[in-house]
Amino acid sequence: MAMQPMPPLPKIADLLAAYGVRTKRQLSQNFILQPSVTEPRAGGRILHVEVGPGPGGLTRGLLNAGARHVVAVELDRTVLPLLESSQQRPVGVIHGDIMQADQQAFPLLAMWIGQAARREHLFSAPGTGMTLMFQQEVCERLTAPVGSKRRGRLSVLSQAFFNVSQVATIRKDLFWPVPKVDAGVLQFVPHDRSPLGSVPFATLAALVKSVFSHPNAMIRASLRKQGLAPMTDLLADCGIEPTDRPFMLGHDAFIRLAQACIDHGIAVSKSDVGNASPDATKPSE
Repeated sequence: MAMQPMPPLPKIADLLAAYGVRTKRQLSQNFILQPSVTEPRAGGRILHVEVGPGPGGLTRGLLNAGARHVVAVELDRTVLPLLESSQQRPVGVIHGDIMQADQQAFPLLAMWIGQAARREHLFSAPGTGMTLMFQQEVCERLTAPVGSKRRGRLSVLSQAFFNVSQVATIRKDLFWPVPKVDAGVLQFVPHDRSPLGSVPFATLAALVKSVFSHPNAMIRASLRKQGLAPMTDLLADCGIEPTDRPFMLGHDAFIRLAQACIDHGIAVSKSDVGNASPDATKPSE
């Protein structure tokens, strides 16, 4: 006897209405209604960890694209029944706050960059990458090349450990409620080798933060304003022009300067990379 095909899954919008789910502003929720937008991004990886799946629209897209195992971590308890009942295949659902995976209240992207640099937690497995959704403007900042004024400290740190590229633009009308701007999907593919050498990640992160505290100032002036005047004597040997602006430097230049500081015993304050500016870490809303 031939097996009957499974009935089609209900639309995400219909499920939201049936369960009476409303978005929560304090969680910056905007639910995506078209699962197919993520299907080409699933790839053949063994495990996908989805953070903030909401009603499961993107989860459905991952499964349709052939993702073998999906674990979804969701803070909002009201969407859990909907998430668990809206998939044709089992999904591991964890009710909790992904931020509790680290004792410091780091914004997620900054936390993950640090974990990738140290090869810990989710990034202890070789080749672990990320696919993240942000407001389109934030995507442009994170992918900004050397020399672009859109470049910021998370641009530098992200690109130090990942090849960052935009793989999709998602129209705002595909979300509910409809946000004010379009969103973009970024793919973070890890580099084969860490660029750090013997430089601790915290040292690099602290240096990048200090320099970008005055993003439009010359490097020389920025360091002096941060009380790091001794570093200015190291710039030339690191191939950095004192009159360069922060956005003109690649991550390799920052690593050379960090190594020179270590070699010369110049202290760099403990990293505060997690306290990133909202425009660089806030997902689409």
